[in-house]
Formats: sequence, structure tokens, C-alpha cells
Amino acid sequence: MKRLDSENIETEKLLDKANAFYNQRKHDKAKEFAEKALSISLKARGPEHPEVATAYHTLGKIHANESFYPDKAIEYTEKALAIRLQTLGPDHPDIAMSYNNLGAEYLTKHEVGKAMQYHEKALAIRLRTLGAEHPDVAMSFSNLHEVHRRKRNYGKAMECLGKALSIRLKALGPEHPDVARCYSKLGRIHFNKGESDKALHYHEKALACLLKVLGSEHLDVAFGYANVGALHSGMGDHAKAIEYYEKALTIESKALGSAHPVIANSYERLSHAYFRKGQQEEAMKYAEKSLAIRFKAFGSEHPSVVNIYRTLNAYYWNFCIKKKSLEYFKN
Repeated sequence: MKRLDSENIETEKLLDKANAFYNQRKHDKAKEFAEKALSISLKARGPEHPEVATAYHTLGKIHANESFYPDKAIEYTEKALAIRLQTLGPDHPDIAMSYNNLGAEYLTKHEVGKAMQYHEKALAIRLRTLGAEHPDVAMSFSNLHEVHRRKRNYGKAMECLGKALSIRLKALGPEHPDVARCYSKLGRIHFNKGESDKALHYHEKALACLLKVLGSEHLDVAFGYANVGALHSGMGDHAKAIEYYEKALTIESKALGSAHPVIANSYERLSHAYFRKGQQEEAMKYAEKSLAIRFKAFGSEHPSVVNIYRTLNAYYWNFCIKKKSLEYFKN
């Protein structure tokens, strides 16, 4: 019994570390600790224990956020769900969370119908067990908003997001990161609808909230800057976009180091902004920086690496450097 208690404590510590690294976007480290926790739990508890399900669930969410390939995430999340259904019953909050994550993972695969099915299952459980004003219910409405947005059903998306925002304002108060995320998502919908001024208003509102709550060096603030930058880019103000992208990059570099894939995303955004601004050398410089990070992190056949090769090929053709273009095209 003492041995099982000791192994349970060790597993909990490993999963706590995995989640801490996950929240820091250090997915390789997060995966390392979650895999250790899974190995210990399988040996000590057997394959059908809720603790094993927790380890599978953790690995699922890590894979969902660190890869262009959601199939591995779905595999782990489905394993967690099967164990939870068998051991916890159909109305447990952990079942709802498994459905929640499967919805997000299928949306990554652009399987919108499956995504909606799982998000609606999660919402139904949460409404029954937690009540209509719980933050987890807001999470489900927010997720359903994204499904409707992908279907370009903007009216329904706004309705779901409005419900999420209302719950979060009441439950969490106006100065909470989840409230800021609702504002950011409202900005995205307004941008999709061609309402740039409203979109900018909500993105700036989200950024102000994040700065106040999290401070100027938090990664979520960096993403807030990137969102405002993307909106300025979409409105044709590429100089302003670059200003915000550089602020995001500064925070990300300090938090994650210079070789993290998130940094590659910032380099790619800067590359596109400089290209649209007509600064050809700067555009190529940042695209090549993005390529170097992704090539090292993911290998030559990863979709993000292939996309950067295509971007560089387009740049070099556009700049009439035909020899260099053909070199990238071959890759």
C-alpha cells in the first residue's frame, strides 16, 4: 500500500511538471515527464486506472499543441476517454474534458462535423453537472463559437461567444485572461466580417487586459501583440504590424530562447509583413531564420518546413533571382 502511495505521489509530481512545461510552451520537456508518469502508472496501476487516463490525457493535449499532426493527440485522448467512460461514468467532468479536447483536435484536422459533435457532448455534460454559469460551460461555448466561425456562420459564432463572455465576466470578473481571450475572438470574428475598426477595438481591449493582469513579459501578451499586428497587416499598415510583431518576438525570445518553434512563427509573420512592405531583403532574411528553426526542430518533411520553402521560392521568383528560386523549388 505504501509503495502504491509513493508511486501515486511520484506520478502526480511528474504530471505537475509536465503541465508546468506545457504552460511554458516547452512541449518536449512536458512530453518527457508525461511519458514517465504514464510508464509508472501503467506498471503500478494497470491499463484501466483513472491515473493512467490522466497521463494519456496530458500526452494528448501536449501532442495537440506541439505538432502539425493531430492524429497522435487523438490517439492518446481517445485512450483516456475509454478508460474514463469505464471507470468514472458518462457524466463526470473528466469525460467532458476528453470530449472537449477531441473536439479541438478534430477541428485541427478540419473535420468540423466531428468537432461540433464532441464540443456539444462536452457542453451537455457540463450544463447537467455544473450549471449554466460555470466557467467550463463558457469554455464549451467558446469552443463551439470556433466551430461556427470555421463554417462562416458568424451570427451563431457571435451568439456562442457572447454566452461565453457573459459567463466569464460574471464568474471571473472583467480582468481575467479568459475574458481577454473572448475579446480577442470577438476581434477575429469582426475581422472575418470585414469590420476592421471593431476588430481592432476588441484586439486592443484584449491586449490591454492581458498587460494589466499578466504583466508585460508574459507569453499571452506576446500573442496579444501578434494579434494586433496581424490586424494592422490585414488593414495594409505593414509598418505598424512590424512594430507589434517585434514586441511579440522580444517577449517570446526572452521566455523561450532563440530556437523555439514559436520564434519561427514570429519570424514568418515578420517576413510576410516586410514582403508586403516591399523590403525584399528583410523578408527573405526572416523567412530563412524561420526555416532554420523549423528544419532543426521538425526535419525536412514537416508541413511547416515545406511551407517555408514554398514561401522562399515565391519570394525569390518575385525578386527575379531565378537560380536561387530553383534551388528552393527542388527542396
